[in-house]
Amino acid sequence: MELFPKSMILGLVNNAALLITLAFLYDAFARAEILRPSGPKRVAVSLALGAIAMAVMLSPWELRPGLFFDTRSILLGVAGLFFGPVPTILATGMVATMRLVQGGVGLTMGVGVIFVSSAIGLAWGHCRGRDLSRLSFGELYLFGIVLHLAMLACVFLLPRELARDTLTRIAVPVLLVYPM
Repeated sequence: MELFPKSMILGLVNNAALLITLAFLYDAFARAEILRPSGPKRVAVSLALGAIAMAVMLSPWELRPGLFFDTRSILLGVAGLFFGPVPTILATGMVATMRLVQGGVGLTMGVGVIFVSSAIGLAWGHCRGRDLSRLSFGELYLFGIVLHLAMLACVFLLPRELARDTLTRIAVPVLLVYPM
């Protein structure tokens, strides 16, 4: 068993490029515009977040048919933390719908990860307040660890025979790579 299979590395590289797009989106719009309660730019950013998350889902690391992993947990968690409720909830709905259409053995886990990641991001952002200028690398790393421990807990939404094997195979890569 490879610790970092080639398909996982390629999926992560593709997903990282899309996450950089998310950083650009935040830099370009979030500071002033989308933090306002309404407006067409907020809707546009919401749709862009959903589209980026859906694009992330199109280049996954497939552990077995219907059971695949990508960085949607990071994207939705970060969306909740930085973009707030409206964009995150709209993106979550888009991504959850796509995961439902994809189906497969990992459906329940995948949808669980979508909602848990979004909720953690929103809760962290709410508890922290909207002034994220003092967010340290250490806090962001802790956020990533919490997010991915919750993701790993969602493994138990898989059928029992798959949960243990899946957790054994993904725990180390997920906790080493994803929080960064």
